[in-house]
Amino acid sequence: MAGRESRSILVWIAVGFAVLEVASVVLVGVPAVLALSFAVLFVLGAYWIRRGGPGGVVLVGALCLVEALGVPFYTRTSILDVVLQAVALALGLAGVAFAVLAFRSGRVASAT
Repeated sequence: MAGRESRSILVWIAVGFAVLEVASVVLVGVPAVLALSFAVLFVLGAYWIRRGGPGGVVLVGALCLVEALGVPFYTRTSILDVVLQAVALALGLAGVAFAVLAFRSGRVASAT
């Protein structure tokens, strides 16, 4: 049961990141190609999680890790940048944590 809940939360985190990526293009001027590419990857990861298997969990977990590790290197020119980066850091860390939980519980469930 915990694995299913972790996967559901991870889907919502992926959707949240996709929205954040699109919003960052509009609000703070992130290059559209980069942000929209990540948004598409997050949506594909969410779809893959919903279909089943560990691949979507690994993809979204890796994307969340990239986002969380990248936050310290972003430029901060306005308070909006800081707020969006804080949200990205929080979502990224939560995404990594829930990806680990979903992956581990999936492995344990399939082993029994």
